[in-house]
Amino acid sequence: VSATAINTVISGIGFTNNVTGTYQLGYECEGLRFATTETVVNDGGLDLDYRIESTGEDKLFLIDAGLDVVRMGDGDTNYTQIDATGNIKPVGSAFLVFEKASGNGMKVDQTTPTFGFADLLGDQFSKNTGGTKPTLVVYNGDVDAWQFSNGDEAFMSYHIPHDYVLGTDIFLHIHWSQNAAGATGGTIDFKYFAIYAKGHNQASGSTFTSTPITDTFTSININDGGSGLNQYQQHFTEVIISGASATVALFDRDDFEPDGVIELTLEMDADNLTGTPSDPFIHFADIHYQTTGLIGTKAKAPDFYA
Repeated sequence: VSATAINTVISGIGFTNNVTGTYQLGYECEGLRFATTETVVNDGGLDLDYRIESTGEDKLFLIDAGLDVVRMGDGDTNYTQIDATGNIKPVGSAFLVFEKASGNGMKVDQTTPTFGFADLLGDQFSKNTGGTKPTLVVYNGDVDAWQFSNGDEAFMSYHIPHDYVLGTDIFLHIHWSQNAAGATGGTIDFKYFAIYAKGHNQASGSTFTSTPITDTFTSININDGGSGLNQYQQHFTEVIISGASATVALFDRDDFEPDGVIELTLEMDADNLTGTPSDPFIHFADIHYQTTGLIGTKAKAPDFYA
């Protein structure tokens, strides 16, 4: 710390004018500002290198060089700790707490943050007992699976979970394969019919839509230049089933909310595989949706976010 003029004190490395005695800052002084290029706090090995007090807590913010951690809280029992590798650890009664309003949660991708995806599983093929039911046959050895001929249908029910991100689209996602060695290419055509209703006996939206949405969608050609022609190869075929507004093929995504239910019929419309393939086996028909990070809602019933 050096003096360059009367009543002017500066700090730094290499100044020749020394200040003797004690340099004090007034209690509750206003307008005090420090501008530094680099500030190093280190007490030569003692544990408590730097701390900020509050009215009722003497370690509200604590840098502990002995442990290589930064703590925010009470510093001893209940606090959030960040270690030298960047790990964040709530200790004691500390929790990671989000606002209860919709649209809050955990995102992925630090470059372009967005909510991640999760699955609503649909394995309800045994519901169909009519003339369009798929056939449970030997798939591979002692393992049976549901095989679909043209026009065969499966009936699924999906429940909108509490971690669904309001106003985001959902995607019907089909897992399928064929178990013959002679396939040379081709596609599978699928078709869906679906209705939706909110829950909790609400005045608006709790009645299932009177006219199902419907559309036909096609898989990629399994002769993909890779492993698509393999016997037992699992294929994915996905289609969006919601949009900014309702159409003959899409739900209005703004209608979705926790505890809503989708009833869906999936039809294997046409087997266009070439060579000597088998009819396709459908293993799962799930729905991809964006999740707040598996964080539930504040309330169990509307308003879910109050």
